[in-house]
Amino acid sequence: MMRLTQLLRIDIVDEDGKSLGSLMELRARAAAVRGRVRKHVQLDTLVFGAPGLLEHMGVREASSCEASWKDVLRVERGRIVLRRNAHKRIA
Repeated sequence: MMRLTQLLRIDIVDEDGKSLGSLMELRARAAAVRGRVRKHVQLDTLVFGAPGLLEHMGVREASSCEASWKDVLRVERGRIVLRRNAHKRIA
């Protein structure tokens, strides 16, 4: 079993092998069922890019992208492979 924290900073590439950056954040959804939180969450979005020290400190905006978890083709040793052109730049 793989832990989600093991994916942080992993390389993101498209199906052609083009590097897109490193995974910075995983977003997930958990729906309430009759007032209770479900025990399982569904991965929704990957946020990735090439942030530097100034971005981490909040001095400068990071140049990052996001993609839906549905666009992940596979998780390989040391990288996540996305469908070609599946990502979009975010501010």
